[in-house]
Amino acid sequence: GELKTPSNLGTPTCSSFAPPNDSSPSHVLAGLSTGKIVIYKRKDMSVQHILPGHDEKGVNCIAVHPSGKMALSGGRDGKIFLWDLMRGRLAFVNKIPNPSKGRKATVNHIVWSNDGQRYAYCTHEGNIQAREMASGQTLLDIQMHPGGRANQICFIGGDDGIFLAAGCNDGGLPVFAVGSVDEEDEEAGTRR
Repeated sequence: GELKTPSNLGTPTCSSFAPPNDSSPSHVLAGLSTGKIVIYKRKDMSVQHILPGHDEKGVNCIAVHPSGKMALSGGRDGKIFLWDLMRGRLAFVNKIPNPSKGRKATVNHIVWSNDGQRYAYCTHEGNIQAREMASGQTLLDIQMHPGGRANQICFIGGDDGIFLAAGCNDGGLPVFAVGSVDEEDEEAGTRR
């Protein structure tokens, strides 16, 4: 089907389904250029909620938690919002620091791990971070060189641990270990 966002709400800039891994998701979330997020019922594409939050610079990315009960959004306003999708309201705001004074960081992409226990984001300014959801602990914090800025990231995992792959501007695809890495392993280059 086709969906047209009401013109007074702005232009769609990103979207996600809820729950994301369901073969028949119940809702569609659309981030807009006005900083709002519209939640549509997938069955008839009617508007269920309009979530205000990000400023007029817009929403760059949305990631729905594997449970479908919450979502993260990132914008050009230097903030990551945690949304309670069960109540249709904002639950938490995280301001992203920018190494460039006087400018706000721009969140390019945000993702959840498959188990929903971690999330990661990358910024236009070259920062990549992974965090644990329950504690907020930073599990990975990397500043990429300017030509290697990450545009998208994804969690990958297996028997050897959890990793974060980053698709970069320079064509690179670095892979980083997420979580604690022994100093010996870090020196041996397992982090990247």
